[in-house]
Amino acid sequence: LSGMYFPLPYSGFDEIMGLVGLLVFILGSIICIWAKITMGKFWNPPVDHDHKRQDKLMKHGPFKYSRNPIYVGMIMVLAGYGIAIQSYFTFLSIIPILYFYNSVLKEEKNLEKVFKEE
Repeated sequence: LSGMYFPLPYSGFDEIMGLVGLLVFILGSIICIWAKITMGKFWNPPVDHDHKRQDKLMKHGPFKYSRNPIYVGMIMVLAGYGIAIQSYFTFLSIIPILYFYNSVLKEEKNLEKVFKEE
């Protein structure tokens, strides 16, 4: 509805932007799913690190490329959706992005404490 009632001005590239947004959305979803499957039983809710259940640092799969592939994927999902719907409400996605950033900072401190040099 936001794309219909609060659209960004027509740019001449709306169809291309819709396709690009859809592709970014799909790629972000795939990254999230890949990371979740890679973590398997070691997955925890955000910022809730259970040291007994997750006793090793993930370094394979998407974690080879990013310490936080689920957050990267979620940001891509938000960005892709925003690009695809081309609405002024897209700018509200900054709120969850800031939340993800704050969560990453908390998780990194916790993981540095537990895994030290690794």
